[in-house]
Amino acid sequence: MQIQFATHHTGQPKIVKMPILSNEHAPHMNLNLLRELSGAVLNNKVDDLLKAATEEFFRGFLNTWKQRGCIYKGYNTCHSDLPVMFYRNCFLFIGCSKNSDLEPWHYAYAIERFQQIDRSYLKSLVKYGFKEPKQECDFISQVTTGKQFCDRSHPGNPGHLIKPKCLSQFDLYIPLQWNRFPFLLLITRLSHTHFPPPPLKLPLHIADEVIQAIQQQDTLDLTARRFMLSPIFTNLYDRFGPSTLRTLHKCLNIEDRITALIRKQKLLSFPEGTHIAGILREYSFDRLKENSEQWIREVHFFDPEHWLILCCTYAQAKAFIHANYLEMDLSFKMVNGKTNVFSISSWNAQTKRINTYAYAFLNLETRHAYAVMFSKIFKILGDVARSPASVITCICWIQAKNGMNTCFIVLSSAELTYNGISKRNLVVSMPLIH
Repeated sequence: MQIQFATHHTGQPKIVKMPILSNEHAPHMNLNLLRELSGAVLNNKVDDLLKAATEEFFRGFLNTWKQRGCIYKGYNTCHSDLPVMFYRNCFLFIGCSKNSDLEPWHYAYAIERFQQIDRSYLKSLVKYGFKEPKQECDFISQVTTGKQFCDRSHPGNPGHLIKPKCLSQFDLYIPLQWNRFPFLLLITRLSHTHFPPPPLKLPLHIADEVIQAIQQQDTLDLTARRFMLSPIFTNLYDRFGPSTLRTLHKCLNIEDRITALIRKQKLLSFPEGTHIAGILREYSFDRLKENSEQWIREVHFFDPEHWLILCCTYAQAKAFIHANYLEMDLSFKMVNGKTNVFSISSWNAQTKRINTYAYAFLNLETRHAYAVMFSKIFKILGDVARSPASVITCICWIQAKNGMNTCFIVLSSAELTYNGISKRNLVVSMPLIH
């Protein structure tokens, strides 16, 4: 069999031989049966399309009718529940059963003569109503969840969660003499009538990856939200394939799981906590390290409840030698509770950034505490860099700023010498102490 058709590029007819319909294969094919089967498939497709178009038309009509209603002089005075189909003036209408020539304000919609719908199927929908087919969903949530809808997207309305009531009953027996029998007895009666809950324990390989990602962060102030938005956790997405935390694993669907892992890592890294007890533990370790590896330089106690913590690195102390102008902010940004932080910084014109040389953490605001902090912080900077610094005098004047409880203490160039070089324009902003 030969078929003639026009090619795509030239438009010239071309003869092509199709072996599947050649003469040697033709006796083995029932062409009449092939035509009948093709017609049946085509008719089924047309019927399905007409059925879908009819359902869509009826669904749109119901939505419009429920929203619009039968309005008469601005009020909806008709409470008809089901529409009807009727002929009038050789046209087919669908609408309110009370629609007539005397009461044309009752809502009715004229169906076009050549509209591609199945009219007999539409009559059945009007007579018996229309109900959306239910879609099966295998979403499983916690039994104690407060959600009402499914997390997955469904066409139309969101999927409602079905919460079957469990028939199981639990009996808990507690011993009267706990020291003699330190056990609880739990008895379950009847069987469960719901699906098992999703897994709560992380698989070992995922837990190891998450813990390694947490260890790469600064666990002192790490939170679950900050960790989930970090680039390190984004790399964890790429490792396992998904693009969101929700699809990483069902057990990570709750942020408390991440919070628990962070809290566990904090306890492993800082068993004494992150308050003064934990700082003393870290300080005992820093004192055993080399000078270039230490961070906590001194912990000074004014009394058992008030302390001063001085921190700086070796690189910060060496950079302090070349600083000609110093900026000190004593506005005291609160760290935690009553503990505030004070820093010594200067502007670097080459790098266009502020360099910080030392930090002081203080929970006491007195003149004596300030004097001890100033004397110790410059002494420590000199000792770390092995270039002694000394405060020759402590003459200063206080200048109020805008009538607020802040002032400036301006030290002259003769008051502070560092490595034999005077530091000029030393400006300190601090709270006014009466």
